[in-house]
Amino acid sequence: MELSASIRSLENDDGYYAVHLYVEIPVTIIQPDWTQVQINVKVEIQLATRLQQVLRELSHKVYAERRLEANPDKKSWKWDFSSPQFMAGYLGHSLHLIEGLLINLRDRMRSEDGEPQIEPEVEPEAPGEGDDR
Repeated sequence: MELSASIRSLENDDGYYAVHLYVEIPVTIIQPDWTQVQINVKVEIQLATRLQQVLRELSHKVYAERRLEANPDKKSWKWDFSSPQFMAGYLGHSLHLIEGLLINLRDRMRSEDGEPQIEPEVEPEAPGEGDDR
């Protein structure tokens, strides 16, 4: 079975960072008249660290409530230091920074030991695309 796949990073002002893997899988479906039809089903797999997943679980309610608002204010929360959205958003940015620093340290230590460095091959998301978290 040959699969089509693409990968890209998604990030936004709310502190969301993840890599998304998109795979197209050919499947056979049965029509109401019992005929078989071949279609491609596109599957999205979100790749994130364990800490990103913990933060996502803790902050999901904040984002779910905001998505239900008719006209959500997309800026004032950035200055509302006591709001859950502020805490969740900037924890996401801080976590991304810390994970980047850890990767940088790991790579430096490996290069001192003569180990090859691994460069990620991730296509950044175009502005305005992706989820609207």
